Amino acid sequence: SGPGSPRKELLAELHRTEEGYADSLQCLLVLYRKPFARRSLLNEEEMRLFFHQAEDFLTFHQKVRDLLRVRLQHWAGDQTEVAEVVSAIRDQAPAFASYAEALPRILQLYRTMQASEHFMEFLASLGSKLRVSPENELPCFLRLPLHRPWRYLILLEGLTSATAQDHPDQASLSQAVATYRDMCPALETICGHVEKINTLCMIDSALTGKQVAAAFRPSVLDARGAPNLAARKEHRWREKAYSTAAWCSFCHGLILSERKVMKCITCRDCGLIVHKQCKEKMPPR
Repeated sequence: SGPGSPRKELLAELHRTEEGYADSLQCLLVLYRKPFARRSLLNEEEMRLFFHQAEDFLTFHQKVRDLLRVRLQHWAGDQTEVAEVVSAIRDQAPAFASYAEALPRILQLYRTMQASEHFMEFLASLGSKLRVSPENELPCFLRLPLHRPWRYLILLEGLTSATAQDHPDQASLSQAVATYRDMCPALETICGHVEKINTLCMIDSALTGKQVAAAFRPSVLDARGAPNLAARKEHRWREKAYSTAAWCSFCHGLILSERKVMKCITCRDCGLIVHKQCKEKMPPR
């Protein structure tokens, strides 16, 4: 139950991804919602739909992030209890389901907006100021809430396996896993096949190494549930500095600046941008 215990490593991974996800939601609100409101690109009802629950999601993920940080800072071995965190994640499931129901209307509104010259000029002006990878374009920001249930499911399953059967957390873990096992398959068609593949590949290769359920194993995963490297190409990484904002294609977190310069790793071939610490976790192309 030392610093390298599987239980602590899983909780640390959950904390890291919560932190990156909260940063991405903050970007959505700052980069898009505020300019949308300032330029009157949408009416009040459309604004509520387009940024459906974004602030509520941000508040929730910041809460989970902060709770996990406290538990990790005061880690007392594998007996440390995280039932409060697990219960909060379980109770958030209806919000994810609500967002999934709204997402088709949100994306339809986005397609309608693309016909507006005013809107396209706004996106062009934003693109000239910011350097973002394809994963961080507006439609991907809008799909972000549907990434979390898949990640929660796999992390919670791993945490259950790493937790002793007589541990006080087992009851809340079992309930949370059952909740997300019921919900995730229902999100499959909305979440999108490609996004699900990317999420599962990143989690499986970066963290657990455990088998992914056969029903969720796409062709880019091998028989063990790991990325099928024979079918994909390795990234060719190089270090690069940017003077404008950049976001990590793996964790979706903002790449922090050093003396106003963003230092990150980018692929020579596909252009993905990642944190230095996320480079080895990114699945092949």
